[in-house]
Amino acid sequence: MIRLLLFLGVIAFLCGLSTAACGASGSTFWDPAGYFSTVVPSHWRLQVSESSDSLTVFYGRDTHDLLYVERLDPVRDETAADFAERVLSLYQTPYGPQDFAVLEEPLAAEVGGVTAARVVYEFMGGSNQLVQELRYFVLVGSVGFSITYANSEAAFANGLDDLNSVLASWRWLTLE
Repeated sequence: MIRLLLFLGVIAFLCGLSTAACGASGSTFWDPAGYFSTVVPSHWRLQVSESSDSLTVFYGRDTHDLLYVERLDPVRDETAADFAERVLSLYQTPYGPQDFAVLEEPLAAEVGGVTAARVVYEFMGGSNQLVQELRYFVLVGSVGFSITYANSEAAFANGLDDLNSVLASWRWLTLE
C-alpha cells in the first residue's frame, strides 16, 4: 500500500511539472530567461528565428494566428493599468499602427496570480488585412510583460480558447 501511495505521489508530482506527461494536448514552455512557464497547445509552434531574449513568438493554425510575449525592463509605470494606458496612448498617435482602434477598454485581469490589464484593439496590418489583438499588460516588479494573441479579424475568435489555456497554466517563476 505504501508503494502504491508513493507511486501515485510521483505521478501527481510529474503531472504538476508537465501537463504533457499527463495526456494534455500541449507541452510546457520554459522562458529561457527564467521569468515564466506555461503550457502551449501542441499545434502552436515556437518561431525561434522571430524570437529573442526578450521576445517569444508562436504561430498557430491560421495564417495570421500569433501569440507573442514581450519582456520590457525596466518599466517605470506604477500599475499594469498605467502600463496599458501608456502603450495605448502611443498607438493612438500618427506614428502608431494604421487605423488603430480600441475595441475593449483596459479591464483588470490576472495572469498567473499577478494583476494585469486586458485590452482588445484592431489595426490595419500588412496586405490591408484587419488584425485584432487581445493583449495583457503585466508588471512583475519593475519588469513589464506584454502577452498578446493576434489574428485576422475574421479568424480572431478561433484562437481565444488556446489563449485562455495558455493563461490558465501560466506561472511566474521569479515569484516562486
